[in-house]
Amino acid sequence: MSRPALAVLVTALAAAVPAFAQETRSGAATVIDGATLEIDGVRLRLDGVWIDGPDTPTGWTARLALGGLVSGGPVTCALQTAERWRCLTATGFDLAAPLVRFGLAAAAGPAYQYEQTLAVAAGVGLWREAGDGGR
Repeated sequence: MSRPALAVLVTALAAAVPAFAQETRSGAATVIDGATLEIDGVRLRLDGVWIDGPDTPTGWTARLALGGLVSGGPVTCALQTAERWRCLTATGFDLAAPLVRFGLAAAAGPAYQYEQTLAVAAGVGLWREAGDGGR
């Protein structure tokens, strides 16, 4: 591909990226539920995960776990879709990954399939057999 054609392609791709992909929020986070944080009064739903309702043991545990993950300092979240955010700690730790890895959330797309495979294999959280208490 020639340089001018490559430049046109790069420019076109850059223009096609939605504006919300650049939006970020940073600061101290408050946990609303197992998949929702609040930073500076804005609620941010974690991208790529599904969490049981807050009135279930798994949903309640996910909320506590997320609270522990954000208690160490500021969080930075980047808008991924119109309503979903990828959130990291100041050290770059992805907040959703351990929730899926330990069965407190299910992968809602390809991003956390590896973590979900580990949780299913271990039979933890959402993936416990119904005979041992389930969710």
